[in-house]
Amino acid sequence: MNRYVRAAGTFVASGVAALIALVSLTTTSWAQTDTELTESQLDYNNKGVMLINEGKYDEALGYFQSSLAIGEANVTYLNLGRTYARMERCAEAAAAFERVESAPKVKSPPPAAIDKILKRYRAELFEVCSARIRLRCPDEKVSVAIDNAPAVTCPQLPVPVTPGEHRVQVTFEGRESVQTVDAKAGEVTQLDVEVPQDPANQEPADEKPVAQKPVEQAPTALEPIEPLESEPSNGLRTAAWVSSITGGALLVTGLVVDQTVVGSRLDEVEAASTAGDRSAYDTRLEEYEQARDLNRAVFIAGGALAASGVVMWVLSADEADAPTAGASVTPREGGASLEVNWRW
Repeated sequence: MNRYVRAAGTFVASGVAALIALVSLTTTSWAQTDTELTESQLDYNNKGVMLINEGKYDEALGYFQSSLAIGEANVTYLNLGRTYARMERCAEAAAAFERVESAPKVKSPPPAAIDKILKRYRAELFEVCSARIRLRCPDEKVSVAIDNAPAVTCPQLPVPVTPGEHRVQVTFEGRESVQTVDAKAGEVTQLDVEVPQDPANQEPADEKPVAQKPVEQAPTALEPIEPLESEPSNGLRTAAWVSSITGGALLVTGLVVDQTVVGSRLDEVEAASTAGDRSAYDTRLEEYEQARDLNRAVFIAGGALAASGVVMWVLSADEADAPTAGASVTPREGGASLEVNWRW
């Protein structure tokens, strides 16, 4: 609720002067364009504006609706939508602003001035009543495009949108599909993204695997196999040192970068999402994903080198301590037996 109070405070000073200028007009100033307000309509509008300034929004609605009952006018719908916006009745405010464009127009203030104020009121309404969509993707390679926006990698933070139904185009490995989601004003709506299926990997429903009949073979006498022992390699110790140290250094570097650079980028994305700035959100999100993917590569390289170092340490152990493994197969009546030996 605090963010709505702050948002309302930012446009009270600029909005009051514009509203008074729109409706506090004398009868002689309202010349015929598409319509002309009657004295009763002017009185209703003036009283409605006074009540808005006093914070009595329910009473103000009654006066504007009484004016519309006499005759429609763009300026009356503008004041009506403004009142709904102050009451945080987002859908009704948006509907009233839509009627401003189609309702009969008055001459003063001119339609160009009405359109300019309408644009500002709609921007303020979006700030107060914007909805958000949280997309849950099953694979990090999935890209999505909401409505006509450019396709991006599946975002981790909620995306600010206008309330209503939105079209989400999903792309994965060259395959595309479309989903829809109904975003509610002031809420975060979650959408579980479905990955498009590859038709080539789908088996026909009526085809059943054919059971293969086992082929009987006569038992064959097998000669015992001597155990195989690994030969120690002293030259591996140096490589084990280098691989282990390098891998450890990369892992430490990845941890530091994750806490400083990647964490900072994620904070910037969250700040842009909270502010509802779509342009800044897309830019910060792209920077965050680049830093995250680069650091992920550092972690993978460090882990691989560290694991290689451990393996080379085992292989470079002294011959007396090196592990040995062996297997032997001995023919018996009716078959054969397999014996596996392991010595450490």
